[in-house]
Amino acid sequence: MIKSLVTYEKGRYGTLAVVRSEWNKKIEQDILRKGCTEIEFNYAKGWKRGEGKFPSLEAFPYLLGLSITDWNIEDINSIHVLKKLRSLGISTYCKTPIRFENFPDLEECGLEWRKKSDSLFECTNLKNLFINKYPYDDLTPMRLLTRLEILRIYNSRLKSLEGIEHHKNIRRLELANLRGLTSLEGIEHLSKLENLEIHTCRKITHINQLTKLENLREVFINNCNDIESLNPLRNLKKLEKVLFYESTNIVDGDLSPVLEREPPLDIAFMKRKHYSHQRKSPESNIFIRNK
Repeated sequence: MIKSLVTYEKGRYGTLAVVRSEWNKKIEQDILRKGCTEIEFNYAKGWKRGEGKFPSLEAFPYLLGLSITDWNIEDINSIHVLKKLRSLGISTYCKTPIRFENFPDLEECGLEWRKKSDSLFECTNLKNLFINKYPYDDLTPMRLLTRLEILRIYNSRLKSLEGIEHHKNIRRLELANLRGLTSLEGIEHLSKLENLEIHTCRKITHINQLTKLENLREVFINNCNDIESLNPLRNLKKLEKVLFYESTNIVDGDLSPVLEREPPLDIAFMKRKHYSHQRKSPESNIFIRNK
C-alpha cells in the first residue's frame, strides 16, 4: 500500500492538509489544488524536514492556520509571509524570533517560547493562548489581551497571577508545573471562568479565591501537595467535576463539599486515612465516581 504524501481533514477554518513526507513541489501543488486553508507539519505524523529547513510558504498567502511540530528544525522564518493567519502553533526549539505584528488577525496561538517574541502580547484579537516556558514573573506583560477566553501556561517561572484581572473573558485556565506560583490571588476576578486546571503547582496551599466563581463547572487540582480545604467549592452550584489526585492532599480531610451534593459530581481523588469519606475498594488507591 502506497503511503500518502499528504492527507486532508476537516480543519477549523476549512480543509486541513497534514504533510506526511518531505516537502516537495508536488505536495505544494496538490495542496493548492485542494484549496486548503490550514497546513500541519508534524514529525510524528511523517513530515520530514529537508536539511533542517522549513519550506517556503510564499504560494499560500491566504493560509489561515499553520501548525509546526519539530524539535530539531533550525529556522522557521518563512512563516512571516502568512499575513492572514488566524491560528498558529509552534512547537520547536529553534531560536527564530516570531514577529507577531505580521499576524494581525491571530485568534489562536500555541508557542514554545523563544526570545524576541514579545510582540505576541500585542495581538489583541487573541482568544486562545498556550505558552510553554512563559518567561515572566507575572501576567502584566499580557494585559492588552483582553479578549482571551482560554489561557494555558506550562513550565514557567511565573510567581504571581498579578495582571490576570485584565482577562475577565477567560472561560478556561490551565496552570501546570509552575514551581514558583504561591497563590491564586487575582483569579477571583474571572467571573466567567468555567474550567480550572492546576497541575504540579506545589506552593499553592489553598483555593479560597474560588469561593465566588459561580460559573465554575470543572476544577482539577492534581499533584499539588497540601491544600487546606475544599470548602471554597461548597456553594458553587454549577460545579460538575472535581479531580484532586496524585500528591494532592486535602489537609482538613473534609470531603463533604464535593461528595455530599445533589446532583452528584464526577470526582476522583487519592484515598487517604484522614479523609471524612471512605470507600472500600482495596484493589485501588484512587476513588473515582462518574455521574
